[in-house]
Amino acid sequence: MRVEQAELIRLLARIHAGLAGMSGLLAEEAASLQSRDTAAIQSVTARKHALADEIDHLTSRQKYLLESIGFSADRPGMECFLSQINDESGQQLWQELIAMTAECKHRNEVNGAYLALLARYVESALDVMMGSPSQGETYDPKGSRRRGAASRRSFTV
Repeated sequence: MRVEQAELIRLLARIHAGLAGMSGLLAEEAASLQSRDTAAIQSVTARKHALADEIDHLTSRQKYLLESIGFSADRPGMECFLSQINDESGQQLWQELIAMTAECKHRNEVNGAYLALLARYVESALDVMMGSPSQGETYDPKGSRRRGAASRRSFTV
């Protein structure tokens, strides 16, 4: 096995470890969102960003190495590389990476949706506390929120 090939397999293992860490951080973020622990949310967000940068760096190196040995820098290129070197552990690691990536993407989307829901809740609560007009929200054809004519409510606290 050439040096580049061995390095690619090592990179897959490092990316795998990074994605496992990301999955754990996303689970921690979900728990922090549910408990509305802002300090924990900020902490996990910072760690999540740092890990995402690390994973991005590793995948950039993976793409560079794939191209340097004559494969396309994408999923079919990696699959072709793994089939040519006939490395079962590398192929298994790759399949796990694909599954973990999908899992992390799903967890991140769920956390994002929950965060958006919390933001709307806070916005509504602030509107009520500040005596701001309650505006009916509708969605345009692109799915973006837009506010309609205001119906005024006045509350005193």
